[in-house]
Amino acid sequence: MNKEFIKKCWKHPRWHSLMVLFLWILILTLLIGIVSIANQVSPKKVNESIQDKNRKISEENWLALQRDNYAFTYTIVKQDETIKYEGKVQNGITKGYRERQDGIISYTIEEGIAYENLVNQKKAISTLYENINSNFLNVFFLQKIVNDIPGENTDILEENDKITYEYKTSIDQEQIKIIVIMSEIQIQSITIETESEMYYLVFHLIN
Repeated sequence: MNKEFIKKCWKHPRWHSLMVLFLWILILTLLIGIVSIANQVSPKKVNESIQDKNRKISEENWLALQRDNYAFTYTIVKQDETIKYEGKVQNGITKGYRERQDGIISYTIEEGIAYENLVNQKKAISTLYENINSNFLNVFFLQKIVNDIPGENTDILEENDKITYEYKTSIDQEQIKIIVIMSEIQIQSITIETESEMYYLVFHLIN
């Protein structure tokens, strides 16, 4: 009986229009409800941590870049050239390439000694980090610097799955800005901006 009544209403022009309108309203209501629920389950986190300016990057996150294996890309932008280091750290040994204006070299760092990789041999070199501040490529140094920066010189922005720490300090009377971007599990990048140079370090943990 109900089915027959619905069929008759569907065939009637006036009732047909009303039923179509009702169906559209029902669909739109369901879509709005789904979107609302999705936003409540995974809301955007913007400036959530801005009040807690004394919050530090965890020791575990820093240690991951001191003990674990990772791939890296370091880009140093100077006034007269750009220098790039790219490679991997595995089992305490660094292997990579340095690219600058005078060419590209392959290098290895073992037990703190840098070698240029030549055909069938390695040659110890002292100029791997020539004309740059190698401290800004040193995770131990950067950790100590940011841990000593007071909260009033720190801004923290948390948005979705990334947290950005922005620090302002001075080293040897030079103003420095350090930006650390973290995912939920690791430090993804560190940017150091001096008055004349920029160091952009990107990390990716590997097995």
